[in-house]
Amino acid sequence: MVHPANELASFRKTFVLFLTLVVIPSAALSAFGVLAIKNERAAVEMSLEQSFAGRLAKLEQQLAHLLNGALGHLDPPGTLAARLAWAAELRRVEPLY
Repeated sequence: MVHPANELASFRKTFVLFLTLVVIPSAALSAFGVLAIKNERAAVEMSLEQSFAGRLAKLEQQLAHLLNGALGHLDPPGTLAARLAWAAELRRVEPLY
């Protein structure tokens, strides 16, 4: 028959071996996996940003040019009658309701 003190010591040794050989390496691999996923995501975002930066800059310039051209004729002239006509034109183009 095994002595109870030896049985407890044997269980402790087995438990420490289990923690050392299974749990700690598994936790470390999981942590490194999460870090790798975050790093890969950041790399993909950066490459997409670099690849589309030129297109976005060109579209921004085109949009600014189109908006300036579309709103250029709506600038209010100096006289009161011209300003009232401009306000009427603006309400026609963009109603208040």
